[in-house]
Amino acid sequence: MLFAAILFVACVGFLEAVSFLLYRAVVGEWFSYGAAAELQASVIAATSDDDVRDDAAMTDDQRAAAMNAMCRTAHPYLGYVYTPDMNQGRFANYYAKEHGGLGVTPFGFVDSDIPVRRKNPGRFIVAVVGGSVDLGFGAHGTTAFSAELQKHPSLRDRKIEYVRLALGGYKQPQQLLTLAYLLSLGAQFDLVVNIDGFNEIALAPLENVPAGVFPYFPRAWHFIAGNALTRRQQILVGRSAAKTEDRRTLASGIRASGLRWSVTVQLAWRLRDRALAAEVNEIERALREADVGDSFVATGPGVEHDAANLHIHLAAHWRRSSVQLHRLCQENGIRYLHFLQPNQYVATSKPIGEVERRQAVDAESPYAVQVQAGYPRLLAEGRRLRATGVDFHDLTGIFRDHEEALYVDTCCHFNTRGQELLAQAIGAAVRASLDQEPGPMRRATSLAQGRVGSHGYTPALELVRSSDGLRFLIRDCRAGSSGSLRIVAAAPGRDAAPSVTSLQAENAAMSLPFTCEGVEGIAGSGWASVAVPQSAASTIYVQGIVNDDAADSGLALSNVLRVDLRPR
Repeated sequence: MLFAAILFVACVGFLEAVSFLLYRAVVGEWFSYGAAAELQASVIAATSDDDVRDDAAMTDDQRAAAMNAMCRTAHPYLGYVYTPDMNQGRFANYYAKEHGGLGVTPFGFVDSDIPVRRKNPGRFIVAVVGGSVDLGFGAHGTTAFSAELQKHPSLRDRKIEYVRLALGGYKQPQQLLTLAYLLSLGAQFDLVVNIDGFNEIALAPLENVPAGVFPYFPRAWHFIAGNALTRRQQILVGRSAAKTEDRRTLASGIRASGLRWSVTVQLAWRLRDRALAAEVNEIERALREADVGDSFVATGPGVEHDAANLHIHLAAHWRRSSVQLHRLCQENGIRYLHFLQPNQYVATSKPIGEVERRQAVDAESPYAVQVQAGYPRLLAEGRRLRATGVDFHDLTGIFRDHEEALYVDTCCHFNTRGQELLAQAIGAAVRASLDQEPGPMRRATSLAQGRVGSHGYTPALELVRSSDGLRFLIRDCRAGSSGSLRIVAAAPGRDAAPSVTSLQAENAAMSLPFTCEGVEGIAGSGWASVAVPQSAASTIYVQGIVNDDAADSGLALSNVLRVDLRPR
């Protein structure tokens, strides 16, 4: 009997030793009871629909998994918000460390108060808009951000107050619509910070487009649009829910069992959890590609771009949305800064070590494909944003000198240290913006219409910046074409505007040359930005004249702008 017991113990010990070595070979890291407990806690948090009360063992790096299980409710203006009664406990626990428990407000945002705030001299109200990276920034980056802001003399004695308007999966135009909606309710802000780019370029090709849903609708809109699910989708949703529940049940069972001390059992759990996670991923892929039928509620106008040009159009839409946010803020006395978020799949943007590579890099990830195809388009459109006067900043390289692990998943999210670095970069940009006092505002009125050139386009002239002199944008000129901006000072007592053809003949006109740049793959996508020296006149007339050799007159003419240079 004793011999049998000794033999049993020896066999168990041998099995545990073999499992310990196998764990390293299969998982890629040495087994640790603490790491296993943390991983199981993160699986439970990410797969549970209930309040998360037992997440004390989770590290900051692993808490991001809980963000993927939030319950969403359709919103008549914003697409969706988080459901307060179903998510309240989860968020209160998730953010307990930094904020004593943020929750989901009655407006469906994750914050400590409703978003309709009023300015006062003792406060500096910062609205944060965007997707899940911004949601994390609003929770984990605000302490470091406040410290950066209060280095500026104008904010040293003011309370920094945050209005958190970012939600997981938000993409333009949701940021734009959120701000417009709240301003219509009387909200007031001093600063709007928009951190985005990844969702705009990656989510539509993976979720909306395969299902035939309009790319600019909210992410996976066919799942939010009420009764739009087909029978096939209902089956897939049920299978996904069942597999997700299996993951939660298995992880909870291991954590509560005495068998959690067995390396063999932990190895078996890890392998089974991987298999279940892979099955869930496959089901979700099938969901993305499932036919949603002909419901207009679910699809909207449908998919309007072919795959080859999709990222070009998505990036252009991202830029246009930011320009509108900029204008909305400008008209309401709000400072607006726009930041392109970093991502691990942007080439040479960060040194990736062994640990970070295992947890945050997947060469076959569909996100990697979208980033590599789409981020160059975002960077090009970002340059256009700056040319049109938007305070835009490319943050894709802010981790370039940081070898420590910052990314926590194979998508786009980073840990608390990453949020601190993000906050420092954004804070420095805001301080620089505060140092640039805006100049007098100018008013531009479009008068005579332009004249179409031989290539079928009419250049469109627009005043786009007035804080540091005059800057004009010439849109819709043929890429590669050259031209000039003609400026005439209004004669004293002159009431009638120059005609679309006569302005170019004015003897006193200033002529500033430009060349239209283009976006690859889009005909007629040319644009040019022209800075104009200060003028002593109180009113000027401006027109863009684009050379068009095939036209009868050799020119394509823009509309005429009357610009009032007197301060408002």
